Amino acid sequence: MNIFSKMAALSAARTPFVWATVTDTGGSTPQLAGASMAVTADDQTGTVGGGAFELRVV
Repeated sequence: MNIFSKMAALSAARTPFVWATVTDTGGSTPQLAGASMAVTADDQTGTVGGGAFELRVV
């Protein structure tokens, strides 16, 4: 399921979630601007780069 389908399903189910999106990058980065993820209390879809940065986002 892509991230937009997942967010539509979460909205339809009235499940709270946040949508995190990379808006700008500089230097060497694992994801480009536009990468995004949806995060609920117990799940996530997509990625904003993984590693320590993504852990801080989640």
